[in-house]
Amino acid sequence: DITVIAISVSRLNIIEAAQTLKSRGIRCNIFHLLWLKPFEPSEAMLESTKRTKLGLVLDSDYEITGAARAIAYEIMHRTGTPVHALGIEDRVCGAGVSVENITPKPEKIVATIERLLLDEKNNPHN
Repeated sequence: DITVIAISVSRLNIIEAAQTLKSRGIRCNIFHLLWLKPFEPSEAMLESTKRTKLGLVLDSDYEITGAARAIAYEIMHRTGTPVHALGIEDRVCGAGVSVENITPKPEKIVATIERLLLDEKNNPHN
């Protein structure tokens, strides 16, 4: 249903999120991106994105101005498929619970993927 490319520690959270999504009938093709530079997506990653017609790049760094958006942009242009980015929020990172800004938790990943799939169903690009 969706291709997910995980950078760094976000790979651990997508594995947990994928189990929840699977129980809800949503399948995730997961790729762990090992190298950011030079960035060269594998044929399997590109083919999966074309097949699922939807992609998400997860990162443990900032979503805005981060690697996730640049990678999503590159994959989107190579496949003609919508690819989104999800990373930490665009605000200061803090150590206290009230200001915590860390890698998206599995619950946020699940909610984001469900929203993307619903948006795609209601407004298909292809």
